[in-house]
Amino acid sequence: MRGNGGGNGGGNGGGDPVPFTGNAVIRLAGVDATNTYNRQADADFFVGQGWYRGGLRTYTKQVPVGSTQQLTFVVSNAADGAPLANTTVKFVINKDYSGSIAKVSSGAASSTGAQVIVTGVTNASGQVTFSIANTDVAADAADNPGTNLSGNYAGKKLLSQVTAWVTNQNTDSIDLVDLIYFKPADAVVVPQITTRVTGIDATNAAVGSTEGWAQYYAAGLRFFERGVTVGTNTTVSYTVTADGAPYANKTVHLLLGKAYSGSNAQVSVNGVAYTGQEKSIDLVTDANGVVTFTVVNTNVTADADPFQANNLLHPAGGKHLFVQLALVGEKGNQDVLDILDLNYYQDEYATPPVNYNVRLADWNATNSFDGTRVWGDSGLGSWFPAGTGYFAHYVAAGSTFNLKYSVKTAAGVNAPNGTVVNLRLGTAWSSSNAKFTVNGVEVDGLTKWGANGQLDQATTTATVQNGFITLSVKSNDLEEDATPNPGSATANPDPLNPLFMQIQLKVAGNANTTQDWINIVVTQKAAAPTISSVSATSGKNGQAIDIVGTNFGDALSATTVSLFTPATSKTAAVTTPVRVIAVSADGTRMTVASPNKAQKGNFKVSHAGGTVTGTSVFSASTSATSKPAITFADSVVKEIGQTLTLSGANIASSTSIKFGTVEAAFTVVNASTVSVIVPVGAVSGSKISATNAGGTTTTTKVVFQAAVITTATANGRVGNTVTVTGKNLVATAISFAGNKTAKAVVNNGTTLTFVVPAGALTGPIKITTGAGEIYTSSFTVVPPAPTVASFTPATGKKGVAVVTVKGTNLLGATVTVGSVAVTLSAGATATSFKFVIPAGASTGKINVTTAGGTASSTANLTVTN
Repeated sequence: MRGNGGGNGGGNGGGDPVPFTGNAVIRLAGVDATNTYNRQADADFFVGQGWYRGGLRTYTKQVPVGSTQQLTFVVSNAADGAPLANTTVKFVINKDYSGSIAKVSSGAASSTGAQVIVTGVTNASGQVTFSIANTDVAADAADNPGTNLSGNYAGKKLLSQVTAWVTNQNTDSIDLVDLIYFKPADAVVVPQITTRVTGIDATNAAVGSTEGWAQYYAAGLRFFERGVTVGTNTTVSYTVTADGAPYANKTVHLLLGKAYSGSNAQVSVNGVAYTGQEKSIDLVTDANGVVTFTVVNTNVTADADPFQANNLLHPAGGKHLFVQLALVGEKGNQDVLDILDLNYYQDEYATPPVNYNVRLADWNATNSFDGTRVWGDSGLGSWFPAGTGYFAHYVAAGSTFNLKYSVKTAAGVNAPNGTVVNLRLGTAWSSSNAKFTVNGVEVDGLTKWGANGQLDQATTTATVQNGFITLSVKSNDLEEDATPNPGSATANPDPLNPLFMQIQLKVAGNANTTQDWINIVVTQKAAAPTISSVSATSGKNGQAIDIVGTNFGDALSATTVSLFTPATSKTAAVTTPVRVIAVSADGTRMTVASPNKAQKGNFKVSHAGGTVTGTSVFSASTSATSKPAITFADSVVKEIGQTLTLSGANIASSTSIKFGTVEAAFTVVNASTVSVIVPVGAVSGSKISATNAGGTTTTTKVVFQAAVITTATANGRVGNTVTVTGKNLVATAISFAGNKTAKAVVNNGTTLTFVVPAGALTGPIKITTGAGEIYTSSFTVVPPAPTVASFTPATGKKGVAVVTVKGTNLLGATVTVGSVAVTLSAGATATSFKFVIPAGASTGKINVTTAGGTASSTANLTVTN
């Protein structure tokens, strides 16, 4: 809402205001710490959040209710401090997000809470004065504070937040002032009342936390959440007291859908319906201070969350259909309150909602930007309903068109004729800013605010016929204000700062709706194309040819190409369609296929922005094009999903590119270059083939994928089998520490087996594949187990007899006779050792232990004294 009165400054000579595009500083004269409450901490926080430019000053000023205030602003250039004379200044009243509720006017513009902007022009000194008149009455105002130097208030917060800027709050350094309107000093003192909800407590409702609410409410605040069945009437009673006595026969105010609560249920009390903005409903207490009312809910089952046994708290996710209630006196939030949320749930035995899919009928990923996976392959994310589609479609400024949706049940059956679909135009919080007429409903593109936040800009309905709804849509914006044409209908509009309107919808009644969201982007016409060169003077049927120029792409229409031969005195003009293979993102290169016709002519390029005919003569023939060439310097390593660039003459004419036998997706860069994605299922070591009408070319080089080891045998003896599992494990060489090689036995890409060679040492095993080298964790080579072949003598005396033991792998052994350890004599070898029978030994086997294991003699050594 905008006005044009209330400002005066005179200008600096009566001429038109001088445009200013820099950073301005706007200061409110006569308002400072001597007569207002300085809230600099708030200002610093606002700037830190990025909401305002640095230099913000924030004040609270107490002013009498019903008064007119004259506010003078001093405007200067932030760059040099010079006054900005004869400059337009915007005076902002009841600023968005401020909670302003005062009834104020400035000139011809007035407001009861919504933001209003009026303009004035600075004088030669850079000053401009605005007036703001308040028309509220004393009963609406805060208690008399007795001072202007406090940020606190008692009673109602009758607020008008005001500021001024040249450009906006992010470009200019401004003063932000809360004008709090207060009662006269002799006004009747309004008592503080206590309102307590009856019959609702911790036994039948959830007690919510009020932490962090103290700065907004009086002490004693309580908060409850109670679950009720959707579509039913709920009777609520409050008991109201003042100074402990019944507040009998007095007017109190029910706040239905309390401001800033986010209430979203369709409810009414005493015939007054909540429509997204707080409703204040006057009620009168009885002789006992009790007031009773009924909350009528008209939502349907599909609007609410499923039944749960303890319908108290709203779910952590889900729809959270609710309305917030509070009963207040004249002091509003400064009364002692019980706040109650009624959370609506489905009835336990309710008829399940019908599930509908509402999808765009004519607009899709081929002619629109598909943002469904703009945040990754997982889709839009958990904050969007499952199955939601998200598209943007470019339309010409000023154009008229039909927007068509199919409406089907989850089983794919057309919705019955007459089914009503509700449409939200300029969806709340979407930042929609374009002007449209939809089915006769005007959408002005301006953000709308309610007490609980942003609202849809408009709504309309459509009725299903033969499984579809059709909307008549007209763009009402000027082309000069429209989004620059990105040159492609599938381009992401976000970087363009688009002018658009978002539409969301819902099937009316007891229905769940899975839908395609659409952002309709108002777009400028594309510039006419130009042709500067053609990559060849002739081409065979299907051969890839590059046309170079500008503006080949258009977001509003398809680009068509033809080979044109003008008429002569003997022949008629010939126009042969030419297939477009690809258009570069910047619109400067187009790859086309030479047509199947013997013709000499010029290429002609057309789209909605214009037509151009090239000057280079091109000769087309019916001869089959040559096979694509693939220039591949060396084998490469690429993983599935990675991109590989292939070059070669005529490769852009390919109709198929494969890795081995697996088809790959590819994008044409130019006539001799394509970008290929390694497909799922491609096997490491695959050769690449490209096919066109002329045949197939297969590379001699291959594409490898890096080997991955999942498991590997950790230890083993010489001659044991080692097993390694993973992927891409096609080994060309295997090497153990000690530079000992092994030969693969099983070598199928997922399993690799081989035998530990003689001489192998402990350490990682190196496996070489086409993609390079990969190592296992350290492999422990276990020594061979010892053996005991014989010993002499068979009988010996303790401390005297020397026993000789023979066998294999005996080096480094520890030896016992029975359980008694012996000390080996010098000269032990891998095949024999000697020891003297120890004094504590008794008859028993000779036990030999090494790192390779333990062996025992077959016979006992007989020990004598």
